[in-house]
Amino acid sequence: MEKQYSILHISDLHKPENCNLDNLLYSIQKDCEFYKNEGICKPDIIVISGDLVEGSKDNDGEDIIKKQYAEVGKFLEKLADFFLNGNRMRMIIVPGNHDYCYKMSKDSMELSPEEKLKEDYKLLKEAAPNVRWNWDDRRYYHITKKELYEMRFDLFKAFYNDFFLGIRELPKNVEKESYIIELPLYHIAFVCFNSCYRLDHLNPMGCICPDAISKANKRLTALKNMGYLLVGVWHHHVSGLPVENNYMDYRILNAMMQEDIKLGLFGHQHVSTAVQEYSDITTKQSILLISSGSLYGNRYQLVTGVPRQYNVIELNFNDEEVNLKLNVRKDNSQYGYEIPLWIQSPIGIKSLPYYEHRLFVEKPQIEYLVEDIDRMVRQRNDYGEACLRLMDFGLENVLALKYFDSYIAKVDDKNLLKYLLRKPLTTPQYMTALDAAVEQGDRNWIEELMNDEKFKNESNPYLNELREQANKMI
Repeated sequence: MEKQYSILHISDLHKPENCNLDNLLYSIQKDCEFYKNEGICKPDIIVISGDLVEGSKDNDGEDIIKKQYAEVGKFLEKLADFFLNGNRMRMIIVPGNHDYCYKMSKDSMELSPEEKLKEDYKLLKEAAPNVRWNWDDRRYYHITKKELYEMRFDLFKAFYNDFFLGIRELPKNVEKESYIIELPLYHIAFVCFNSCYRLDHLNPMGCICPDAISKANKRLTALKNMGYLLVGVWHHHVSGLPVENNYMDYRILNAMMQEDIKLGLFGHQHVSTAVQEYSDITTKQSILLISSGSLYGNRYQLVTGVPRQYNVIELNFNDEEVNLKLNVRKDNSQYGYEIPLWIQSPIGIKSLPYYEHRLFVEKPQIEYLVEDIDRMVRQRNDYGEACLRLMDFGLENVLALKYFDSYIAKVDDKNLLKYLLRKPLTTPQYMTALDAAVEQGDRNWIEELMNDEKFKNESNPYLNELREQANKMI
């Protein structure tokens, strides 16, 4: 199985207040022309690893955030039109720390009495989930309105479900649950995490709820056995400077490695550290970590001396080996001009023009593949995709061929049917192809089929009738 495509990885939009996102879109489209000329293929998948909006601390913050989501929704729609031919199925989005509602977080907490200082200090040391410390007034706060606190991501959830209406929707508890987006024809699945578990206006630290991994185990095991490349997507980085406290607990990476997640895509730090590899020398497991810088931003978000950045990640599948090539694009315009001027960015201490890495996936097990395809057919009646996936696996496998023959006659898309049956392998396939060719009046296809030596001696009443109709047409 050979397959090659690329992923557009962006993060941290942080649109400046007086800037037009159409200018950002224009710059990305022009840059695509440049890197295509350098041999990098136009992305087939888009990953956005959080901070779609800037957020707001104002009293009318909810209305401001809704307006920001409306703007970013139009931008993402145009981005999908340009790169994905409008197919939002191949767009992956997770929330970031700017995607929650500050006002809901603040209104859900109350100041704790001073006489409870010692008790609150003890609770904070024990990491009690409802206790917070505020450095501004040096007082403790308690989450007293739990329902309101749990609604702080509702604006992101409403945006997401509206943007992907009819395609997918977020889990009920987006703070604690992961969601898996599978792209079978690309042999890849994205495991999406909210790294803002228990994050609020008084707790900037990133965290992924352990349930998000453990509850996904069964499906991740099946995907692994089907030979998928598993990619984790979240927002926060996993290490920081001594004075920082806004990064994520790295221990969750051990659980990801146990689930065979090979690649992690994130943002948050507004610096494209490009690549790190987290590994366990005792198990020989590892996960490649790729960070994207801030896509737009302004002087308040961008680290001094660090330009806007985004990534184009090329993947080349060759059986169980996946060759990854990371290309980092940076803004070369002066002082963060409204229209970024993207150029190739050097990577790492050695200033590499790009970074290459090899990943390995499991050899696909046909039993898992067929079971999954049959489940999909029962749910969606999509016989065309079922046949495409079986063909991609290889019809030399007896079980794959058996299921392909059982599905092919139920494919409604005539153009797809012609693609699938250009060279029939079995008599049922040949009869389905000839029937479709006659029905469409496709003389060239009819001639190809009638001259196929493999089926010259095949004969049955229905096939003989088809041949009579075909002969009349040619």
